[in-house]
Amino acid sequence: MHRLRPLFTGLVRANEDIAVIQSLGGHSSADMILRYSKPTEEDKLRAIEGLYKG
Repeated sequence: MHRLRPLFTGLVRANEDIAVIQSLGGHSSADMILRYSKPTEEDKLRAIEGLYKG
């Protein structure tokens, strides 16, 4: 499972549905997926910038 962690992190960062990722990983809750998908500073900046677009 540890080898798949980057795959799941990538899916989270690609805004894939957490329920789908959870199902792929065979986890009973999304907590485990979210634990390994901590946002980077770049992720945080992009989120803030997204508020001001449009």
